[in-house]
Amino acid sequence: MRLILARIGNDKTVKFAVKELVRLIKAMDNSVVLDIRKYEEKDNSVKNALWVGLDGSVKANSDEDSIYISVENGAGVISGSNERSVLMAAYRFMKEMGCRYLYPGKNGEKIPERKLNYADLKAEVKETASYKHRGICIEGAVSCEHVYNTIDWLPKVGMNSFFTQFFTPGVFFRAYYERFYNDPNDRDFGNELSNDDIDAMVASLLEEVYKRDLVYHAVGHGWNCKPFGFDDSGWDEYEGEIDENVQKILALRNGKREFNGGKPKNTNLCYSNPYVQNKITDCITEYCANNPNVDYLHFWLADDAMNHCECEECVKKRPSDYYVDMLNLLDEKMTKAGVNTKIVFLIYVDLLFPPIKERIKNPDRFALMFAPINRWYKDSYADIDLENLPQLPEYQRNKEFMRCGDAPNVAYLLEWRKIFDGKDAFDFDYHLMWNHHKDPAGFNVAEFLYRDMISLHKLGLNGMMSCQRLRSAFPTGLSQYALSSGLWDKNGSFEEVK
Repeated sequence: MRLILARIGNDKTVKFAVKELVRLIKAMDNSVVLDIRKYEEKDNSVKNALWVGLDGSVKANSDEDSIYISVENGAGVISGSNERSVLMAAYRFMKEMGCRYLYPGKNGEKIPERKLNYADLKAEVKETASYKHRGICIEGAVSCEHVYNTIDWLPKVGMNSFFTQFFTPGVFFRAYYERFYNDPNDRDFGNELSNDDIDAMVASLLEEVYKRDLVYHAVGHGWNCKPFGFDDSGWDEYEGEIDENVQKILALRNGKREFNGGKPKNTNLCYSNPYVQNKITDCITEYCANNPNVDYLHFWLADDAMNHCECEECVKKRPSDYYVDMLNLLDEKMTKAGVNTKIVFLIYVDLLFPPIKERIKNPDRFALMFAPINRWYKDSYADIDLENLPQLPEYQRNKEFMRCGDAPNVAYLLEWRKIFDGKDAFDFDYHLMWNHHKDPAGFNVAEFLYRDMISLHKLGLNGMMSCQRLRSAFPTGLSQYALSSGLWDKNGSFEEVK
């Protein structure tokens, strides 16, 4: 059998889509003769071709992933709303042919060997993803190969985003590679990975993100460190004397300005201080200007709770009010600099309490990210009664409130939604950070995760960035597969997915 694959245009992601079609078809039936061509646009005079690319079958939309497949007897169109969607459509076509992509890595890819004929090559699919945000954030202990496998897997199951986290995600790579540091049989015996080594790995991995036209999210925690000369690549304790100029901008707590638990990453600053506000927002503006490939830049505060400044000025407003002050200042600077990067602000720990006085002036610049790290994962979002949410406590600076539960977290979110309603917002949840270790078979976590995903729209959230261990596919990969399935189609069935 001879098959004409006709690529439309020069885009790298469409080119990769054709390459993947070739790989999967040949793995299924190596006897197929593939006639691969390139055209600047679709040519209707060419008969019996399978066209791959943007041909106008779907309205162009960079934010919304829609796929269009219309193939009969090996001829027709594989298209989408953007180049990334074309790649997703290519994988979906091969799924219709019998392929499955159960979890990251080659072992998770199931390609049936079968003899193909023209009648087999048929599919009609016209779908749009239920949610805009469908991504995974690096966590856990990872090698370069693990991260590559995850990036490679995302578009196969309709996921569209990847988040590297931190300026340098060093702690995650070192946690894996440390097994080699003191191994006398290893060629790098005694040489721990430097941040430069890890940055070089990430640079290579980002090429894979760009090749697939995935939405790239960056940084997050670290803006309380990097602008002031502290390493952001992990949660290490700081050794040595604290410089006097730095010490005076650390959050004042119990009469002292010091690192929270000795860790700069976990230490908030004196956010009412104009110097702090300007230093951070200048650094973010410069970073975005120098990194135009970042689609969503995350601006978060310290990675710990109940350590906000108690100075005379800071106690005048909630931490979230000063956070909004910085968001507005950042928007002014980025607008003046002509930088269009989307900024993600974080509803997390103390910031669950919304601002009292301040409001975001240009909501279109920002995306709200709900990060309920203190969830109990007992009540799914599908089951929470939004009309009878619990009464929330009054905010008390640096007082315990963390044992919060599922419904109270949603109550905090809906308070924020009252002042950021109808704008870009998504979930940042932790189903596969810890809970899957308590469920060895993976079925309960998978079903809970799926039910959460198909219910996000009820909370006004347009998707999910899963903060999870990348290596969480044991024993079957069902949880990650359920995550992707629920985000693509909120009207689906877990039983069907299982």
